[in-house]
Amino acid sequence: MGFTSTALSAGLLLGPVTGGVLYEYGGYFTVFLPALGLIAAEMIMRLIVIEGKRVTISGIPNDPSKTERAKTGVETDHPNGLKGVVPTPEGESQQNRSDQGHETASPTGAETQPFLPRTTSKINAYPVLLRSPRFMVAVGGLFVLNSIANGFDAVLPPYALDAFDLSPSHLALLFLVMGVPMFFAPISGALTDKSGPKTPATAGLVLLILSLFLLQFITPSVNWPFVKLMALLCCVGIAFAFAMPPLQTEVSALVENIELRQPGIFGPYGAYSQAYGLMNFAFAAGSMVGPLNAGFMRVYMGWSGITLMMAGLGAVVLAFVLAMTGDHGECGKEAHNPASV
Repeated sequence: MGFTSTALSAGLLLGPVTGGVLYEYGGYFTVFLPALGLIAAEMIMRLIVIEGKRVTISGIPNDPSKTERAKTGVETDHPNGLKGVVPTPEGESQQNRSDQGHETASPTGAETQPFLPRTTSKINAYPVLLRSPRFMVAVGGLFVLNSIANGFDAVLPPYALDAFDLSPSHLALLFLVMGVPMFFAPISGALTDKSGPKTPATAGLVLLILSLFLLQFITPSVNWPFVKLMALLCCVGIAFAFAMPPLQTEVSALVENIELRQPGIFGPYGAYSQAYGLMNFAFAAGSMVGPLNAGFMRVYMGWSGITLMMAGLGAVVLAFVLAMTGDHGECGKEAHNPASV
C-alpha cells in the first residue's frame, strides 16, 4: 500500500511541477504532451497484458463441474500433476464424515483448529462495508486527505503569485517539495505492517495539522517567507506520506477479516473490488471537491482561513482515527456479525 500511495499521490502533486516547467519553456500546448503520451502508453500496455485465470478466495478456480464430483468423492491432487476423485466408503454415515472433518491439523501436526462454516448465500458487499464504522473512517479519511492535497492546486498558485510574485518555475518548486516526500510512503507501509495502522496514521495527521496551522503565518511580512513556505509544504508532504497508506491498508484488512470470520459471505471472489471501488470513489470525490472548496473558501476567508479550515478537517479525521482505527491485528474485529458491521 505504501508503493500504491506513492504512485497515486506523487502523480497528483508532481503534475503541477511538470506543467509549470513545460509552460514556462515550451508554451501552452506543450503542457498537454506528457499527458497524451502517458494515456497512449497505458492503452498499449492494457492491450498487451495477459490476464491470469480467475481464482476463488481459496485459491482454487471456480469450476461448477466439481460440485457433482464432490457428491460422490473427494477430489485430490496427485504428485504427478493428475487430478482424480477418491470415492468415499459406501457404509460411512454423514455424521461420521462430519465428525472426522470437524477439526483439521496443521501441516506439522502441532495444533488443530475447527473449520469455520462457510456461508452458502452471497450477500451484497456494499451494505456490509458501508455499515462498518471502521471502513467509513478509512474511506472518509482518504477523501479528506485527498481533498486537502488537491485544494493546494487551487489556492497555492494564486496566493504565491499575489504575495511573493513568483515565476511558474518557483511555483513548480513549491509543489515539488510537497511531492518528493511521498516517496517515503513505503516506510509508513512498513510501520503499518509492524505496529498496525493507528500509529503511523496518527503521526501523519498530527504533523499535517501542525503544518497547516503554521501556514497561516507565512506572509510577505515575515523573514525568508519563501524558504519557510517550502519547509512547511515539505512537512505537509511527509504527513500525507505517513497518513495515507495506513488508511488504505485498513480498507483491505477489513474485507479480509470479514471473509475470515464469515467464509463465503462475499461469494467465491470476495469483495476487494467493491472495497477498492469505494476507495477510488473517495479519491475521485476528494479530487473534485478539494479545489472547489478551497477556491471558494480563499475568496471569502483568505489564506489564513483556508489553512485553518484544512487543519480543522485534519483534526476531525484524527479524532475518528483515534476512536475507530484498530491497532496491529485488530482490523475488522467488529465484522463477526455482518448485520452489525
